[in-house]
Amino acid sequence: MIRAHHTAQKEIPERTIQTAQKGKVVQVSTLPFCFPRLSFTFAYFLTLHHMPSALTTAHYTYVAQHLNQTMLVYELLKSGFLSYDDIRSAYDPETEEYTEIYQWLAFPRFYGDDLDRLAEVGIPVLESDYGDWVGITSFGSHYDLYVYPSLINAIFDMDISYDDIQELGRVMP
Repeated sequence: MIRAHHTAQKEIPERTIQTAQKGKVVQVSTLPFCFPRLSFTFAYFLTLHHMPSALTTAHYTYVAQHLNQTMLVYELLKSGFLSYDDIRSAYDPETEEYTEIYQWLAFPRFYGDDLDRLAEVGIPVLESDYGDWVGITSFGSHYDLYVYPSLINAIFDMDISYDDIQELGRVMP
């Protein structure tokens, strides 16, 4: 509810925004917040409540900020400074082959069990005392197509696709 605080209170019902993709709903509700210097105070503070299955810009931003450190990791592995044995989820037991890793990315926002979640779903992860990297196994496509959906799905336990990311770009500024 939005409430105007002064001599009278006016209530405005909360708004609900429904994205066109798969009927996912994002609710925007407002809470009272005061600005004491205004003679007639009509202020509000927006809070965003989303359903667990709805993709938000926070999810996208969390995985989109990264540094490509492919050459650094390759040189550290080649020199023996880092060990190939420390790479988790690079071996596929079904095919009995190692997964080809085309890029190594460092994600400064990842923390806690984020890397464990990635390794659990088969995304290669290299952890060391000197840094943590995520191995990218797709080549030639934009990150929105394969990389970001797989990272978001693993870390946030969601089921999104490239189409959801495209829709997010049209709905959110």
